[in-house]
Amino acid sequence: MRKIISLVLALGLLSTCRGTHRAESPMIVLDLGKTLPAAEFDGPADARPELRESPGQLRIRQKSQTSVSYYLKADAGTLLAFGVGEEESSRGVPIYSVLVKSSDEMSPQVLYQEGWFSRFLRKIHLRDRIEVTLPNISGLLRVTLKVDSDDKGTIMGVWLNPRIEKSPQQAEIPLNRHRAESNHPSFQDANFIVVVLDASRADRFGCYGYRKDVTPNIDRYAADGIICRNAMCEAVFTQASVGSLFTSQYPDRHGSYRRGFGLGPKTTTFTQLLHAGGWETAMITAAPNASSLYGYDRGFGTLEELYRYNTNRVRIVDAHENVDSAIEWIRTHSGKKYFLYCHIREPHTPHTPPVPYYGKFSSNYSGPFKNIDATDNIFELSNSGRLTLPLQDRAYISDRYDENLAYADSQVGRFMDFLRSTGSLDHTVVLIMGDHGEGMGEHSFFGHNEYAYKEIAHMPMIWLFPSSVPQKRKSIDETVGILDVAPTILALAGLTPPAGEMQGRNLVPVLMSGATLPASPHFVRTVGDDPIYGVLQDDYQYFYSTRKTRRELYHLPDDPQEQRNISEEQSLRAGYLHQTYQIWLQEQVRLAINTPSAQVTATPEEVKALIGLGYVNPNQGTKSTVPPANIAVEEPQKIEFEKAHTQKKQEKLQKNKKPVAGSDSEPGDSTQRVRRHRPRWKVDR
Repeated sequence: MRKIISLVLALGLLSTCRGTHRAESPMIVLDLGKTLPAAEFDGPADARPELRESPGQLRIRQKSQTSVSYYLKADAGTLLAFGVGEEESSRGVPIYSVLVKSSDEMSPQVLYQEGWFSRFLRKIHLRDRIEVTLPNISGLLRVTLKVDSDDKGTIMGVWLNPRIEKSPQQAEIPLNRHRAESNHPSFQDANFIVVVLDASRADRFGCYGYRKDVTPNIDRYAADGIICRNAMCEAVFTQASVGSLFTSQYPDRHGSYRRGFGLGPKTTTFTQLLHAGGWETAMITAAPNASSLYGYDRGFGTLEELYRYNTNRVRIVDAHENVDSAIEWIRTHSGKKYFLYCHIREPHTPHTPPVPYYGKFSSNYSGPFKNIDATDNIFELSNSGRLTLPLQDRAYISDRYDENLAYADSQVGRFMDFLRSTGSLDHTVVLIMGDHGEGMGEHSFFGHNEYAYKEIAHMPMIWLFPSSVPQKRKSIDETVGILDVAPTILALAGLTPPAGEMQGRNLVPVLMSGATLPASPHFVRTVGDDPIYGVLQDDYQYFYSTRKTRRELYHLPDDPQEQRNISEEQSLRAGYLHQTYQIWLQEQVRLAINTPSAQVTATPEEVKALIGLGYVNPNQGTKSTVPPANIAVEEPQKIEFEKAHTQKKQEKLQKNKKPVAGSDSEPGDSTQRVRRHRPRWKVDR
């Protein structure tokens, strides 16, 4: 009798189970099968779920007594849709449950649990698809798929095509960088100049609110430009950051983030498109990490790598030389439309600007480090914990950084004044920016590379347009990145990048029309094969250390200095951002397969220049094998820093001697190159 009643009820429900028809196909917010690697797993390490794929179907095979959790933003109309099954070889019956957690204070609530009647309907194929309505809240949810068994044994459950869905009107596609179009003045005959100040942090510029008068020249021009208040880099080291600038790709996609690897032959730079579009192009660089070594000279007709001045000694380039070379090149190309990339070393270490900038802010200091040029050696000792710097010493190092930045500002001002005096600014778009910031003891760290906190990831980005161009915004408060530079310049130039190659956004509608930039998460990484990744979204900054598996979460409106880690207090938010990072990284790995990086070999000049700036020999791989200098630090007043600094560099040179000379041709660059040995290694092609 019980079976007969069940059958009658099942037939009565047939129209409900099979007859439901949606007027519109739902939008898939999250495919739980495709994003399984990003899911949070709870269970034995050897019992992780498996993904099986067949035409039209994704199956998650999950052992009993385990669960997988996903995070999402929920609102009205959000559904979890799935089917379930079981393998014939399994002994026992799997019990499927769906749990949801909507706040950090609440325990998970059961939304669905398969009982005997639901199992019966599934067995006779009257309920192949299950839809569970998720809570109607404006916030984050953790949705958990759990499999148990009807006995103590371990059996296998199967989830069929599990997805989070919304109606098309409500659907939001995260991680998609929206591109808007708008009419704007034509710049097809304009010049474009990008000036990069290496290791320049935004909060040390007056136009970003710094009270000390460090950058009066840039501030003066910024008053007539558009300031990106929240410009963030995608990598906190020059090699990868500049690679993202030229390709508009994340480092994990373009691949030039490891020592010894640069752009692959299939990767296109926006300078190649400008060169093919009729622009004269030039790269003038003081940084070996922003040079032909990593394939960044593609599309440049002229190449000046200033660090190659003398092969018999370490070459540290002065900003004055950058500007001299830039002015000379522009004078010889007057009357032609051009693109110029000028990479200035300052304010990067060493902090040794000429007088009157040396001592401009630090003259009152009388501590043990006065007149010590080797600030980068002090960085290393402090970061390694062998030297503790009192507040006054930290302030002195910070002042030295400001002095170096002030000198760079003076040279940028000289360059801009030249452009104005010659009338070039009337038909030139200038972008002044950094490649990353610099830590000055915040978070007990000096320098960059190793962490991605705001002081290291936040950089200046200032757009300057001809005075005849109307501007509806003086500043952009939305988060923008280095990725956005290439699509923006190409759009201004009237050029279209190859479909699917660039990951940045076209900022022209924002710059020219005052449009609002759609929200989008921003990702950043540190150096090395075991980096720290960061995600910035909805006023929260999340960090994940792949080496230490450590999570950090900061709510920036309440904690702009990122000092109070709330990852445990707000586990839903931390979990959501961790999943966002995992899905993003999974996508970068997939895309990188199509554009693999290329191995590079440094020349003797490049090795010396890199070591002189505190980097390792790229010919030796990703890790430095040079031990730190053996310096006693018990009495800082007696430390001979200059001697230790010189000794460290000599050790590195000895370790890295006899490098193999690199080829003069870079893969993927069709530009003809003729090297002419000139005092500043100037190359016209």
